[in-house]
Amino acid sequence: MSEDLYYTIKNEASAELRVKGSRFVGYAGLVRDSKEAEAFIQKISKKNHDATHNCYGYRLGRCDDSSFRYYDDGEPSGTAGKPILSAIDGRVLSYTICVVSRYFGGTKLGTGGLSRAYHQCAADVLERAGIRKVYYTKIYRIICSYEFTGRVMSLIDEFGCRVVGTHYSNEMELEVEVRCSLAEKFTYELKERCCGNISIMKSKESV
Repeated sequence: MSEDLYYTIKNEASAELRVKGSRFVGYAGLVRDSKEAEAFIQKISKKNHDATHNCYGYRLGRCDDSSFRYYDDGEPSGTAGKPILSAIDGRVLSYTICVVSRYFGGTKLGTGGLSRAYHQCAADVLERAGIRKVYYTKIYRIICSYEFTGRVMSLIDEFGCRVVGTHYSNEMELEVEVRCSLAEKFTYELKERCCGNISIMKSKESV
């Protein structure tokens, strides 16, 4: 996987699964940090306050880091939150949360049955949410004379960058979004093509 590439869901979604009378309702969301994750959990828990259990799993960064959490909410240890997280990690998703609410139907499913049901419900809702490819990027503020407009715009096209802001006065000023893996080469080429007559300032990094 590219160092600046990750996958996440396209949209929030929900899905329902019934197993031996129990009803499992899953919800998938896009979350940027633990605060957003907790807010999503609270929203679903409040919505489904009458559910027997509201279990969840989420992954903020890549599957090779530690930015994750899962919770069984009273189900036998390892039968709910971990299978939900497994569904997320199985699709190599980042910044993704899945909450599964269970309404007990009177028949015990056993630990194996529970794990399969939570995993399947999470998998179903993630399938509905869809997957999209995203790049970690940096935003640069570029200021130069109008005589270099053609060179700058040509380079922006070559590197597949995106202009996210413009300001025109005595000089041309742009805010440009660049993939992190291409940022160093992009700024070097800008300076070369404009013969050093350009100001480049990193504005921020985006996720």
